[in-house]
Amino acid sequence: MKEKLQNALLVVRRYWQKPPKGQEVAYKEIAAKVIADGGSEADARRAVKAEKKARRDKKRAATKAMFDKLRADSKALNERKKQFCKEWIAAAKAEGKKKWLHVLAREAFSRQLAKEANEQSSDDAPMEAPTDAPTKSVAG
Repeated sequence: MKEKLQNALLVVRRYWQKPPKGQEVAYKEIAAKVIADGGSEADARRAVKAEKKARRDKKRAATKAMFDKLRADSKALNERKKQFCKEWIAAAKAEGKKKWLHVLAREAFSRQLAKEANEQSSDDAPMEAPTDAPTKSVAG
């Protein structure tokens, strides 16, 4: 309990003069507006507390959405891996392979993902070959 109070006090002190990153209004301005509108200091504290709660809730919602997307992507990748391994093992059995099929299938899936990632990164940012690099010739 003592830590929570200390942390809350530090947050209010830190953002009393200038607002947190991404926010427009500092806590001091919120308190000053409430008092100027005829409210008491207790009303000002409640307004500051409400603003802090709103900011915290907004941050929590964004984090939750991010983790939900991560979970969905992970689940989709796992399903894709299962399907790939199933098809790969069936093809390997058809060719007559009998040993280490699950391990080899997972390795093949990893290679495919790496290949897709390389293709995607090369599409995003094309790399140019250095022009001043010396070329090697093989004399035979």
